[in-house]
Amino acid sequence: MDRKVVVTGVAGLIGSHVANELLSLKLFKVIGIDDLSGGMEENLKPLIKKGMKFYKMDLRDTKKLKRILNSVETVYHLAAHAAEIKSLYNPIDDQSNNLGSFHSLMIACVYNQVRKVVFTSSMSVYGTQDQMPYTEEQECHPEDFYGITKYAVEQSLPIYQKVYGINYTIVRCHNVYGPGQNIGDPYRNVLAIWANMILRGKKPLVYGDGEQLRSFTHVDDCKNFIIECGYKFNGETFNIGNEEPISIKKACQLLCDAMGWEKGFEYAPRRPQEVKHAWSSSMKAVRTGYDWKVNFKAGISDFCHWILEHKPMKPKYDKQFEIEKNIPKQWKEKMI
Repeated sequence: MDRKVVVTGVAGLIGSHVANELLSLKLFKVIGIDDLSGGMEENLKPLIKKGMKFYKMDLRDTKKLKRILNSVETVYHLAAHAAEIKSLYNPIDDQSNNLGSFHSLMIACVYNQVRKVVFTSSMSVYGTQDQMPYTEEQECHPEDFYGITKYAVEQSLPIYQKVYGINYTIVRCHNVYGPGQNIGDPYRNVLAIWANMILRGKKPLVYGDGEQLRSFTHVDDCKNFIIECGYKFNGETFNIGNEEPISIKKACQLLCDAMGWEKGFEYAPRRPQEVKHAWSSSMKAVRTGYDWKVNFKAGISDFCHWILEHKPMKPKYDKQFEIEKNIPKQWKEKMI
């Protein structure tokens, strides 16, 4: 139990599941960090009960991070302000929270000679591609500021490795969902947004024609591989997740069915800079032994079972944006 690891974004969906698995291994002292701007406080209670030390803090507080990371072996950096379309209207905040926090964390890692950083990136780094599914060999062309910050972190990690000797692995997850997700965020995680609208008696909104193709990955198909990256695959980048694309409108209908909602959904205008089709190949990870096991129908059943045990949440809207022009009507009029 002398080995110490840190999980940032520990109150979030992936972070809480990764921390729980690490605690269950009983091999590590687990330290969790979160500013609770997007995570769920209820996710922390069982982790703290199992022995996790929790710090509520902003990752840009480098001085405090230097103290916390003393003798830490591995950092799982899962924290992010993760909302692709929202980043178009808050570019300064997005850069500060995602890039500023990362560099603050890495300064503390250098100071404490941390051995390894595992970074959860996003398939948003790929942007629109002629070839689907996405593979790690393709050039990245992110089309929103969130994707740009994720890719900037990816490009920064090899520099920290070369100059300061900190090993890293990058994991590009895609559309992760499952128990423990924040359903009160109106800007990200479409399955959670739809579920919360149904709980509140509102028809879910499908943007555009609903023919957009996505793949959705249950959190159980992410957590163990992310943990494994803490001691393997130095300098590597992996896509992980479900490889079965599904149209947005079909995904919405399956969620409605799983929640017993019979009033259907509504269409809304397409959002700016939204990539039409996006799903990834996990074959590189599969060759190392990774395997995704939860198909969408089974996963959505598990997710909705958890959802139906909860009360609806009031959506938490930002009071203002840095750029007000062309904000989606659904956000401006708080229709979600």
